[in-house]
Amino acid sequence: MSSPHSISQLESTYVSLMRGLKELDLRGPSVPCDLILTGDNAFPLAMNSHGQVLLAASMYGSGRIVVLGHEAFMSTLPNFITNAIHWLKEDKSEDVSVGVHVRSKHVIEKVQSKFQFKFMDDFSSNKGIGVYVTDAYSVEDKAKDIIDFMKSGGGVLIAGQAWSWAEGNPKVNTLLQFPGNKVSGVAGVYFSKHRGDAECNPVYPKIPDSWMSVVCSQGVRRPAKRPSPGNKILNKMGLTLLSKYITAGSYKAPVPCEALKKTYNFRHALQKFAGHVTKGEKLAEQEEAWLNKLSLDCGTFLHMDSGNNNYKQILSTFTEILKKGGMPQVCESCPVKTARDKLILNVATDVYKVHPNKDELLSYLIKDDPLLPVVYNHKVRIDVDTADAVEWVSTGLYLTPGMKTYMSIPESILNKGWKVQVGCQTDNLNNAKELKRAPCVCEHFPVTAEMMLVHHLWGGLIYLVAPPKTQVTGAEVIVQMAVPAPYYKSGVTSMEAWQLLRTAPSPWAELEFENIILMVPSDEVRSLDRPDELAAVWDKIMRAIADLASIPHKFKRKERFLCDVQISHGNNTMHKCLILLHYGHFILDFLYFLIFSR
Repeated sequence: MSSPHSISQLESTYVSLMRGLKELDLRGPSVPCDLILTGDNAFPLAMNSHGQVLLAASMYGSGRIVVLGHEAFMSTLPNFITNAIHWLKEDKSEDVSVGVHVRSKHVIEKVQSKFQFKFMDDFSSNKGIGVYVTDAYSVEDKAKDIIDFMKSGGGVLIAGQAWSWAEGNPKVNTLLQFPGNKVSGVAGVYFSKHRGDAECNPVYPKIPDSWMSVVCSQGVRRPAKRPSPGNKILNKMGLTLLSKYITAGSYKAPVPCEALKKTYNFRHALQKFAGHVTKGEKLAEQEEAWLNKLSLDCGTFLHMDSGNNNYKQILSTFTEILKKGGMPQVCESCPVKTARDKLILNVATDVYKVHPNKDELLSYLIKDDPLLPVVYNHKVRIDVDTADAVEWVSTGLYLTPGMKTYMSIPESILNKGWKVQVGCQTDNLNNAKELKRAPCVCEHFPVTAEMMLVHHLWGGLIYLVAPPKTQVTGAEVIVQMAVPAPYYKSGVTSMEAWQLLRTAPSPWAELEFENIILMVPSDEVRSLDRPDELAAVWDKIMRAIADLASIPHKFKRKERFLCDVQISHGNNTMHKCLILLHYGHFILDFLYFLIFSR
């Protein structure tokens, strides 16, 4: 991967590719496919009125790529192709040739610039080329070589559509298996199975605003915090309507000259807090009393629409606070007690979600982030028949803090209320006087796209959350990259497989039995030789509970126990506890002992 480019760099690239063009007429008999963009450096060059991307560009390693949603565009857009080859060839010697696959030789018929073309039966980096032009159907056998070529500084122009291929391969994942995606996918551009509407697109002076608003919030279009229709207008001015209200009464108007000194104002309070953290300026007693309210308002503000200057300025202030003040490295042995540190801890999670350069910010937030071994393209089979409540589907995978991964989603669960969840500790500790972990360490991502980017500041085990009254059998989700976790499932995991699985590097493990799932620190299962014997004990316990409740031995939904260093209610002095999710009862240390006792 290449490091993320700034928005200004992407804008400059867009201007180079669009130089001298007033429109991109994509109309004609050819039906393109919609391109799906997931990479940090991927951006659209042409979007139709429905928001479908038909032309795109990206960077990978030291190289560049331009992707067209149909091979016919290489003939119908000669001026654009000229610009594209110039950009792909930029910073290279004039003597460097442009390699053209023989199936794409028609590309040179209308290109007016004086490029040195070399026709090639197949890709080879040994022929002195700096740019390679090809269709998306002729790259599969040489995909690795083309990727290496691009990574080391080569340029690639690739064109094609995947909808017809998908119709001929209905049981195959298009995003992963379509030949062109094996090249363009590494740069975060995918040919999809969806047909695109070809239109005559005007060339805008900048990357379309509808796309940039998504880039600014890193792939998540953040709606107004509150569902008031008025916020659609107010958020653009840095204002928002809250669900909170004040009681009826008579209120004294503040004296104008004393208003900022004695009356809470979000911008003023934030400015004072920033000076306190970054410059060591002492807070007045009144200003210290504002910190709890400021913490809540910071979260509300960061959930507003990001398309206004106020938002950018305040996000910059938050970033400076985190970079210069650092984030408290909260844990059981180093709890957070002051209003100052609680505010920083609260704000850090929300700032990370919306920050345009998460990777850079992460180093200021997480000090201990070990590099763990990962698995690639891990398949998770989904077999669920939920009752009247949501159900978590374990993946056996873990994300380290800030780690990003892509998930390929089957159409059978798309836009049907499913979610991806990162983290298993769901208790919200915002009201706690002392914190032994961050208040919220669980994140949800609605399943609304075939290829989803998933990441979370605090990391955690990955789950798929099935909505109530859902039946799915045999669907597969593919996780591009994640850390394997020790995961035992009765009737599925063999004893031989467990001997290796229990050494998996994730700090969290799961043991799934007939009616119960235990989520525990991995160190507790490293020496567990016979999880099947432990399963038999717990199966017996849960069947006894079923007899006591006069219900069938097989529960409609498995109960989950999990460990948490701190809970939202109950005795927080206990250093470990287990939470029974179904009714919210808390089962403390003696039950923790029973889990591993035979």
